[in-house]
Amino acid sequence: MAGLDPAIHVFLSRSAKVVDARVKPGHDELGLNPEHFPNFIAVTSAAISVFCRLLRQRARTGGKKQTCSREGTEMNDSARRESGHLMLITPERVFYAGLLGRPRQRCPGAFHVYVSVEAGLWLTTATGYESYGELAVVAPDVRHTIASDHRSAICLVIEPESVREGAFEQLAARLAGADAPFFAQRIRAAYRALQQRQHGDDISNAEFDAMCFGEALPPRSLDPRVIKSIAQIGRFCGDPVTAASCAAEAGLSSSRFLHLFKQETGISFRAFRAWKRARHLLHFANQDLNLAHLAQDIGYPDSTHFSHSIRRFYGLKPRAIFSGSRDLAIYRSEPGMPSAGLRQGRA
Repeated sequence: MAGLDPAIHVFLSRSAKVVDARVKPGHDELGLNPEHFPNFIAVTSAAISVFCRLLRQRARTGGKKQTCSREGTEMNDSARRESGHLMLITPERVFYAGLLGRPRQRCPGAFHVYVSVEAGLWLTTATGYESYGELAVVAPDVRHTIASDHRSAICLVIEPESVREGAFEQLAARLAGADAPFFAQRIRAAYRALQQRQHGDDISNAEFDAMCFGEALPPRSLDPRVIKSIAQIGRFCGDPVTAASCAAEAGLSSSRFLHLFKQETGISFRAFRAWKRARHLLHFANQDLNLAHLAQDIGYPDSTHFSHSIRRFYGLKPRAIFSGSRDLAIYRSEPGMPSAGLRQGRA
């Protein structure tokens, strides 16, 4: 993807004279003045010095890509908190309150509940369905466009494999019914509570659901072999997780494992892995990173694949997501992890 890697570009100034060597092959005719050679040597020496310094830095890191932020470019924690924009990420839930971005068609792999911060939201699906209100619900893998009267909005993300089949559809009917204003107010109250609860205990799925909906969504019971493969997909380190590797770990053939995975989760293994990979990007959204390196670290084969996948799921290019998340406070909650707590950013 263009613009991801830093590059050196050489431009001719408007007043530069282009010389055709076929017409003027002699160096004397170029107007080079021997008196200028010391300056030329000094500039060249400085360039060589910078290059050698970069090589030494590369040697110290062992040739590994660095995804740390550049100094002086990130906002501090207090400035992010003052912006009011936040995102809580748990393994199976996301609470986002921030910029919505330009309305583009998106197709995420999880249940989405949108709530307006002020006024209303416009929802349009690829099938032509349109609605306007302060709350909108979208099922997984439904292409849609969401626009807001206000520049910011609230978005809840519920992973479908974490909820018993049919349970979210029942909740969605209530969210879209006469109780929609009540739920919208409750979710806005949850947003205000999260602004005050930026550090503390982890938030489980049941606590998240009760905070937003007033009740816990019933969990889905999964085969232990599928649970193990989901955990492998979520590690994002080492070699890419494949269906063959998960099948071997489960003691099944690839075809039998793929059938079992879709039967248990309702999602194909490939689609599930693609969505989780794109979801993992959220952990880094407020950091100043080399996106080409980040794409490789997450598991994308190249920057083009990375850009297309992110745009398909979120309706925005990766660069636009990072640009709009500079003042976003990100908190990660992982129940069951020792001393996890609500942590800013990514440990």
